[in-house]
Amino acid sequence: MRKNSSKQHNSNRQPVSSLLLILLAAVLGQLSFIPPAFAEPAANAGSAATANGRVLAFDGVNWFSVDASGGNRLAVTDFDVENKEGLVMSAARYSPDGTRIARPDKAGDRIIHTAADGSDPQIVAEFDPVGALIGGNNKNPFWSPDGSHIAYFSDRNHRWELWVGPADGSNVGSVLLNVTPNGASAFSDIVGDWSPTGAHLAYSFAPPNQLELGVITVVDEAGSPLTSFDGLWPSFSADGSTIAHSNRETGVVELRNVDGSNRRSLATEGAWPSWTPDGRLLAVTLNGDIFTMAANGGDVRVILDDANVNIRPDWSGGSVGAPPAAGTIATANSIDELLAASDYKPSEHGDILRLYRAIFNREADVGGAVYWIDVVYEKGGRSLEEVVGS
Repeated sequence: MRKNSSKQHNSNRQPVSSLLLILLAAVLGQLSFIPPAFAEPAANAGSAATANGRVLAFDGVNWFSVDASGGNRLAVTDFDVENKEGLVMSAARYSPDGTRIARPDKAGDRIIHTAADGSDPQIVAEFDPVGALIGGNNKNPFWSPDGSHIAYFSDRNHRWELWVGPADGSNVGSVLLNVTPNGASAFSDIVGDWSPTGAHLAYSFAPPNQLELGVITVVDEAGSPLTSFDGLWPSFSADGSTIAHSNRETGVVELRNVDGSNRRSLATEGAWPSWTPDGRLLAVTLNGDIFTMAANGGDVRVILDDANVNIRPDWSGGSVGAPPAAGTIATANSIDELLAASDYKPSEHGDILRLYRAIFNREADVGGAVYWIDVVYEKGGRSLEEVVGS
């Protein structure tokens, strides 16, 4: 799918009803979703956290991967568009070690995984269209943290269910939970993730054409519900303690504790947030482009901005670079070092950096960040309200 080369980025925040663009209908033969035309953040010229892994994405026809700079593009699939082979609006996901990619195939009647270059396809679950298991829509697979199992959503039983099966395809697995007990629509938006600790799974569900009704549910490994809250497209942090997701009404990326508490906004719009394995960065989709941002919402960088509508990013499970040595805020010589400082408090100090960005309309350089956090807030003993008023 090609973007309009003359597209203008809207500077006004749109309601999520504008998320519901009918995209790829002629190609896919089904409804798809892309984020609204929110204002794109300006690229920051300062020091940003960097990654050396790869990012997987979907351009409306094929899945592909690029390196963390947006280069070295590698096709993962090359479908016959006329026959719509495998063209399912679904996420593809890297295995925990970054060597395999799970995705649907054959227009969604089976789940497979391949090598990272698309070779060596292996069937995880295949359904006999004339047997007891009727092939339906099967999409959005995601891996267990040890790579031994793959979870995916299926409506083969005329309702959306979350299934879990062995990655070796020795059997189709079993139903972990019912998402929609009273029926299913192929056009529902439904996405999940598995905590790196293995203790929790989370999924979001929104009815067709109603992303503004999206709800995220967190369950334990047995499928028992633990909590639910408003939002879309959950992604677990590296330590499993935090969920990144999109606000269902504004599109702003938010973070929450796994139990739904401590909601905080990153003040940057984006869809389908995806953490780097070390938890330092998030990749998001905005207006069909792929951006990265620091986990505190700063250092927003474009990594993929071409004529295609690129969506659903996923980081490779490989190395994304060693974090800086942990010094202190006062000794930080870069934003990277500040974010890794032993005395950096993501919740409190992240608020300070977001206030800086809101007031000055630019990212804080390391000098400004250290001054506001260390001199004004910590050593100066001033409250957030006093800092805002300064």
